[in-house]
Amino acid sequence: MREGAHLTNSIEGIAARSGFKSRSIFYLAFKEEHGMTPTEWIKKNL
Repeated sequence: MREGAHLTNSIEGIAARSGFKSRSIFYLAFKEEHGMTPTEWIKKNL
């Protein structure tokens, strides 16, 4: 997302491109790794 993927892809698209079969699994893995949801991370870091 630091490279702007969130600007041209949905969170679902980013999840799929990352190999996740569902958005919910992506959210769980992302939150476990970063301590926040992808949307929260985007707002805080970009």
